[in-house]
Amino acid sequence: MLFSKTILFNEFILNYYDPITVHSYCKSCNHYNLNYSCPVHLNPVIDKLKKFNYLTVYVFEYNIPEFNDIDNIYNSIRNSLDKEILNFESIIDGTSLIPGRCLLCNPCYKELHKPCPKPDLIRYSLETIGFDVSKVIENEFQKKLTWNKDKLTLVFGFLSNEIPTDEFHYKYEQQY
Repeated sequence: MLFSKTILFNEFILNYYDPITVHSYCKSCNHYNLNYSCPVHLNPVIDKLKKFNYLTVYVFEYNIPEFNDIDNIYNSIRNSLDKEILNFESIIDGTSLIPGRCLLCNPCYKELHKPCPKPDLIRYSLETIGFDVSKVIENEFQKKLTWNKDKLTLVFGFLSNEIPTDEFHYKYEQQY
């Protein structure tokens, strides 16, 4: 199931931007400071994004079939979803926020202590910027962030200066 909601971005920042708390959660991830899209950022990403008026948040819930590996399911969904997200940017004249860390290069060049070879394609997630995704899902969608053997929740969004159409929602919902 795919759910979406468009919110004024300045209100979203006021209600959900908590980088100190959220980035403290990031420290427990084995990718912490090893991916260019994850903390620690040299320049706060939020400053680059404040030029946008609207954020459309998407919550994608996927029921995992029995005897399937959640990591394989996650990677499969991300491979197709990330491509769709990047393609949709040209329609909305904005930028996207992906669900989780950037997966363009494996391993990320940051792990290799080399510059990012695709800096124009790197995208950040709501949580890597410092937004409390659990709070967003609970307050805006009355749902819980889930990552277990039965269900997977992915959260992503699009920033734009105009209220976007539901085209992405309809297209992607039909695929899953």
